[in-house]
Amino acid sequence: MRPGTLPVALIAGFGEACFMALRDHEVRREKVTRIRRDLLHGLERLHPIVIGADNGTMPNVANCIFPEDLDVATLKSVIFRDIAVSSGSACNSYSNEASHVLTAMGLPDDVARRAIRLSWCHLSEQVDWFSLAIRAEKICRRTLLKVG
Repeated sequence: MRPGTLPVALIAGFGEACFMALRDHEVRREKVTRIRRDLLHGLERLHPIVIGADNGTMPNVANCIFPEDLDVATLKSVIFRDIAVSSGSACNSYSNEASHVLTAMGLPDDVARRAIRLSWCHLSEQVDWFSLAIRAEKICRRTLLKVG
């Protein structure tokens, strides 16, 4: 590189971002971990199977498989208002196909299609997951009754 071609302002900004990330890491981790705990507790009434153990997963993501008697597309639309939602994996967000990640883990296509990947960050609002689960259950079951 020639002298004078480095983007000094960008380098300084990146350094400040690194400083802030290190400074705020624990507070942000605690918040997203609390959201995960509250989310999984609130959604228990929907009987999800959580993919991945608590240890070894990112605290701001949960991948859940929901029972067949819940319409997953409708469930996604109800939850989508509050956090980021995709089908199975991040690279498969708007497809109805089974996630290639989940099928590579050995899940059958029909099971992988019922998976929803939920994600949030430290800036996410607090959500009443229990009330959301009740609302989602009613809407999803009503949708299936209309279809069936």
